[in-house]
Amino acid sequence: MADLESTSLPAAAATQAALPLARALARTPEWTAKAAFASCAARAQFSADDSALRAALTAAITEAWTIPHDLAGSGFNERRNPATPPCAD
Repeated sequence: MADLESTSLPAAAATQAALPLARALARTPEWTAKAAFASCAARAQFSADDSALRAALTAAITEAWTIPHDLAGSGFNERRNPATPPCAD
């Protein structure tokens, strides 16, 4: 696995890389995958509500896979999701 912590991924690439990492973590929660996911999630802008992504992001925050502040800007950007009702804006 590439050393994603030392690689500066653009947000789009980080977002794409996060989903397979989240699914891998659901099967086998290894520390290298946790660190890679945390690195990607810190740069990602999620717009789809995927249960594997949500679970991995929740675990990354609660288990401190990285500095929690690094993950504060990530998460699911519901405003970009066209399925979000107007009252949520």
